[in-house]
Parts: sequence; C-alpha cells; structure tokens
Amino acid sequence: MNIWLDCVTIIIALSIMFFLDVRLTFAAIFIFPFYILTVYFFFGRLRKLTRIRSQVLAEVQDFLHERVQGMSVIKSFAIEDNEAQNFDHRNRHFLQCAFQHTRWNAYSFAAINTVTDLGPIIVIGVGSYLAISGSITVGTLAAFVGYLEQLFGPLRRLVSSFTTLTQSFASMDRVFQLMDEDYDIKNGIGAQPLEIQRGQIELKHVSFKYNLNEHEVLHDINLIINKGETVAFVGMSGGGKSILINLIPRFYNVTEGEILIDNYNDKEVIEAAKMANAHDFITSLPEGYDTEVGERGVKLFGGQKQRLSIARIFLNNPPILILDEATSALDLESEAIIQEALDVLSKDRTTLIVAHRLSTITHADKIVVMENGRIAEIGTHRELIAKQGAYEHLYSIQGL
Repeated sequence: MNIWLDCVTIIIALSIMFFLDVRLTFAAIFIFPFYILTVYFFFGRLRKLTRIRSQVLAEVQDFLHERVQGMSVIKSFAIEDNEAQNFDHRNRHFLQCAFQHTRWNAYSFAAINTVTDLGPIIVIGVGSYLAISGSITVGTLAAFVGYLEQLFGPLRRLVSSFTTLTQSFASMDRVFQLMDEDYDIKNGIGAQPLEIQRGQIELKHVSFKYNLNEHEVLHDINLIINKGETVAFVGMSGGGKSILINLIPRFYNVTEGEILIDNYNDKEVIEAAKMANAHDFITSLPEGYDTEVGERGVKLFGGQKQRLSIARIFLNNPPILILDEATSALDLESEAIIQEALDVLSKDRTTLIVAHRLSTITHADKIVVMENGRIAEIGTHRELIAKQGAYEHLYSIQGL
C-alpha cells in the first residue's frame, strides 16, 4: 500500500475529471462526506474493540506463561484439569472479543464498499441525464466513467490503510500509556549524577512507608556503614531487612530522613567466572561460554545461576554490594561453593547482606538485628552472642 502514490493518483484523477466536466465531478465527490461519516462512526468503536482484544490476548498469554513456568507444581498438586478449565474459560473470552472485533471490522468494510459503489452509480445516473438532455456527449461520459476507477480505487485503499493504522494505534495504546506513566522515583531540581567512589553509606533518621496513609515499615533508622565493611541484616520475617537495603539503590524514596552515599574482553569474563567458582561448570556445558542458558536461566541449576550472578558482579566490580538471601534454596555443597565466592567478592568492598541462615554471616564486621522496622541490636557475632538478646535467641533457635 503506497499511500503517497494513491494520494497523487486521486489528485490527478480529480484534475482531469474537473477538466472534462465540473458537474459530473461534483456528482463523483458527492459521496466524500459519507466517507467521513462512515469513518467517524465505525473507526472509533473499532479502535476500542482492538484495544480490548489486545488486552484480553495479553491476559491469556500471561496466564499460559505462568502455567508453563509452574508446570511441575501443577502436576504435583494434580490440578491439570482445573487449570485446563481456567485456560479454556480465558480462551473463550478472548475468542468472544475477537469475534466482536472481526464482526465490527467486517461491518466497516461493508459500509465503506457500499459508499464506494454508490459513487459510480450516481455519476452514471447524472451523466446519463446530461447526455440525454444534450449537455454533454456520450464520449465525454464514457471518458469520465473510465476515470472513476482511478478515483475510487485509490480512495478505497486509503480507507483500508486507515483501518489498519487505527488497529495498530489501538495496539500501541498500552505502550504509549506505559511510556507516559510518571516515574515514582524523581530527582530533585538541579540534582547531580551520583558517582560512587569510596562506598561509605550513612542513614540519618530514615523512616519509610509504602503509602502515606499506612503505618511505617521502617522507623527512625540511624546507621553508618564504613568503606569495606561487611554488614549483615538479620531478624524475623517482616522485620524490615529487605526494604531497608532496597532503599539504598533507591528502588523506593524514603518517607523521612536521608541516605548519604560518598567495557569487557573474553579474558576478563573467564577470570570473573573463575573467581565465582563458575568456570568448571561453564566449560562442561555443550558450548562452553557460548551456551544459551534460556529464559531466566531455565537450563541451569539453582547454584549455577547464583554463581553466574556472582561472576557478573566480579566483572562489573561495584564499590557497594547488596546481597538479599544470596544462598537461599541451595543444598549445602552449593551453598559452600557460593559462600566461598562471596567471601572473595566482599573483600575490600562495602557489602550489605540480608540473611535468615545465621551461619552465613558470622564473619560480618557488623550485624544489624531488625525488629518491627527498628534496629534492635548492632554488633559483631561475638558481641551479640554475649548480650544474650534477640540475635542470640535467633542463633539458638537454628541450633548453631
């Protein structure tokens, strides 16, 4: 579909038709307002139905993707029939929306074709009357009718192109909506880019809540983490450990207080993999370092995924390292391998660790015990054990 060529063809055809006979030309363009009315009536709803169909299709695809990812869980609970019924229900809903869209699309094409077919009928009727009355010759009428296809053919293609564009724009509405969304995290006016050099972190009276009308998740946190220190955050679930370290890379803005913070070749990649204890298993893969690991590393085991993540950190060499349950859901052998790599990784680097398994953080320079969004205790492993407080209680529960 060449839109520009069709537009030029219409202009040339109209010019010749005006030259042949003005009255017949006005008879030919008499239907143009009906084109506008047809487009206005049909295409607004067509765009809405396209948007609905795209949304429902996305929901079906999301549902299917989640079930494929969790196929082992579905089989273990023997709920295949139930999930099949759920998928069938969503698929039928999509089919209904697709039928509505296709039906309305067919109506719009039928209306456009009807309007287009009326043009030649009107011209032939008016031209026949003028020829009988002697106002024009039969040859002029025949020549004029010959140019009708040069007018209505491109016009039909233009309207068809507009139909396609309408559906395309409707499909893009979700993308435009996402791009127009305001960022939750915004820099202040005149903010300068942050360049981390030393890696010292200081939290001053930091409080946080997800929404202004909810209770505080963190309350009045004051903490200084010096360059090169390894600091572990421990405590019961819901104590505020993860949200605290999520504030440091600014995944969220603090509600109150402030947080203050002071390209690769193959050889470097291999060296990073060796430091992460990942080189041996990578070389054992069919294509070595060129192996495709699949979506979310589906072709790898849990410990292998963790080691690759650590290798990427070695390669990037950041001054601040944040680890949230880095050794969770691993067997003892994989945990030992990864813990060894983490010990090397955290050397001379500011490191923040969230852990429930206390045996993995006894080496930390500082251990912060979180309870109900507050700091309950701070100290080394030995100091906190000697206090016989919250940390010692957690330690004894784990039988360490």
